[in-house]
Amino acid sequence: MFAGSRADAVVREKSADLLELSVMVSCYFDAVPGLWLVFPFYRCRGTVSADPASWSELELASITMKAGFVSSPHVGQTGDDFSLTGPASVVVSGFGKVPVPPDGPAGELRFVAELWPTRSDVPVRLDTTIPFQGEMERSEGVSRYWRWSSRHE
Repeated sequence: MFAGSRADAVVREKSADLLELSVMVSCYFDAVPGLWLVFPFYRCRGTVSADPASWSELELASITMKAGFVSSPHVGQTGDDFSLTGPASVVVSGFGKVPVPPDGPAGELRFVAELWPTRSDVPVRLDTTIPFQGEMERSEGVSRYWRWSSRHE
């Protein structure tokens, strides 16, 4: 169940050849109480895709996790990993810089994250789409800015 999601794509004037992508998805992990699940961030991967094809499989440089908006005694986190000992609300975030695609996005964004727990040969796979809100008003130092959100802002 997804409580909310948001993504932003920004081209800054000082680095006009790079697109900064950030994604945040709130979700719920129904982990078995008492069973430790540890997700080292170096084992996590993520991509985003949108139409047109030039926005396909843009790789995010980092995926992190943190406790959701409701605190839980089942969550532990450090700068290098995230752990669960039971059910909890979790925010999965991704960030990356990629070359600017030739065209602007034209539709919903697909976010796919593979979260690999320690001692596991199978990842937890998060695959969701986020509705396109459009191109946002530019601020100082920003030449292009697009947003996706599951809530109209």
